[in-house]
Amino acid sequence: MIATGSDNTARYFSWHYGHLPHIIRRNRNSAAVLSGQETAAELHALGEDVFSYYGLGCRNVTHLLIPEGYAAETLAEAWQDYQYVADNKTYMNNIRYQRALYKCTSTPYLDHGFFLMQESSALASPVGVVHYSFYADEKVLPQYVQHHENQLQCVVGPQELKIIKTDLVPFGGSQHPNPWDYADRVDTMDFLLKLRS
Repeated sequence: MIATGSDNTARYFSWHYGHLPHIIRRNRNSAAVLSGQETAAELHALGEDVFSYYGLGCRNVTHLLIPEGYAAETLAEAWQDYQYVADNKTYMNNIRYQRALYKCTSTPYLDHGFFLMQESSALASPVGVVHYSFYADEKVLPQYVQHHENQLQCVVGPQELKIIKTDLVPFGGSQHPNPWDYADRVDTMDFLLKLRS
């Protein structure tokens, strides 16, 4: 059995069909790591990782790990070319809803018109919202990735920063996986072929 869905759906499938050979896919999100030394072109490309498909895919970046002292609001300038998302009324309705929710709950946030930013440790973010958290030392990054390994589809970041076992996805590359970038790191064809033996 091969199934995909939410974490709740995965629990249901595991309960009822866990005795069968299976691949059960759960919720996944993607994150990006910034070193603070990114070029304007790299930051612009990161916008593609965030805004492609209105941020609805598991390979879309929903959380940024940024060094302490980094001005998160500077990303708005790098992402101006992605304002086209504001042409989608449903997307903007979500922005208005999240803005109202943050105001009603006195939750601090950054408002850039066509997207919002909120400092949060949560990996998943609402559509139109980018979560971010600060790190003081690069040494904590491997722990973060390892802790969220089952929730991360991919991690975008500078190629010279080695924080996980495999290479980081280059800026702008989250929606362009290689053939060997298997969903949830499971080779489906290998799984199927092994069923025959």
